[in-house]
Amino acid sequence: MTERLRVAGPVATSRRAWFVVAALFFVMLISSGIRSAFGVFLHPLLEQFGTSRAAVSLAFTINSIVFGMAQPLVGRTLDRHGLRAVVLPGAVIMAASLALLPAARDLWQLYLLYGGIHALGLAGTNTAVAFPVAVRWVRQRRGPVLGVLAAAGMVGSFVLVPGTMFLLLSVGWQGMLLVLTGLAVVVALPVLLLPDHPPGAAPRGPADAPTPAGRPDIGLRDLLRSRAFWFLALPSGASGFSGTLVQVHFVPLLLDHGQAPQPAANALGLISALGVVAVLATGFVAERVGFNRVLLMVYLVRAAGVFLVPLVDEPVLLAAVVGLIGVSWGGIQPATSGLAGDIFGRRALGTVLGWVFFVQNILGAMAAVFGGAVHDWLRSYDPAFLLSGALLLAGALMTAAIAGPARGAEPAR
Repeated sequence: MTERLRVAGPVATSRRAWFVVAALFFVMLISSGIRSAFGVFLHPLLEQFGTSRAAVSLAFTINSIVFGMAQPLVGRTLDRHGLRAVVLPGAVIMAASLALLPAARDLWQLYLLYGGIHALGLAGTNTAVAFPVAVRWVRQRRGPVLGVLAAAGMVGSFVLVPGTMFLLLSVGWQGMLLVLTGLAVVVALPVLLLPDHPPGAAPRGPADAPTPAGRPDIGLRDLLRSRAFWFLALPSGASGFSGTLVQVHFVPLLLDHGQAPQPAANALGLISALGVVAVLATGFVAERVGFNRVLLMVYLVRAAGVFLVPLVDEPVLLAAVVGLIGVSWGGIQPATSGLAGDIFGRRALGTVLGWVFFVQNILGAMAAVFGGAVHDWLRSYDPAFLLSGALLLAGALMTAAIAGPARGAEPAR
């Protein structure tokens, strides 16, 4: 059986759509920036709970798992009820969890507030919302728009990680959390002024492209039977695995290889810096060659960089690792979102991407624990990174199976 695709022809993008994109950009900037600041939270939390780093870090692992599990629910709610029904509650929940964090006295309260409640708020203000909304509103230059939204998270990290540290040193732990609480609420207020759906698009109306099941409303059972879904979700999971492995364990690996702490941290920062530029370029390239081909290229580049990680003793190879991982750092999610829109249509895209990002976040959460366990066992991160490179290559092969000569190519089921 074949999944027949029909991609809508070019339709002018309205001025209101650009306001929607701008609002989503700032929502993601704050949401992703706050999530990236967990490293700044670590020492205050250690002092607050008087426990080990492993016990405090477990809150981030729980957060990642809950965040991933919430993506399908958020996507389904977005499809049925619209933008405000997920962003506004998400912002309030995220703000409440931050405001209550100083009052936590036991670890279970930390796990509940940050690991559970905060993750639910993040899920309502992140990529599973922004990407499908952008795909629905923007009919021209979707690639660049998705690239800009993907870059929002990295810009948020650049702004809020050092900004949060400045606040911590200036006004203390509680004052810092109070400012972040205010940001989480204020940034979502413009969403009150935005419509839930593009003009003429009701949440339960006909899709502008048929789903694999031939219905405008697509469910998990339909996705589980769709090869195209698995060929999007599993490579995305490999991306999440490699991304978490780099975020959590790349600096310790460099320290194991004799790098000084500051240059090691600078290397990870440079990866993010390159990612901002690369993700914007990826969007423009996707407009010309198609999301499928861009996604294939990004997986191959990321795999090459990850395979070289064990060789970072050589300065030239370290530069190659930083460059290859950096230029592929932010392009996977927007390219996956664009390709999913071509395959499944725009109406059910929240549901589809919710499950795709569920797979990505669950595998990403596993990478943090896996990398640490491998190092504890073998005293080396090398096998973990080599496995991650192999998973990325497998993801590239899956992507090649659905890649075609142009956007909206017809994948075999």
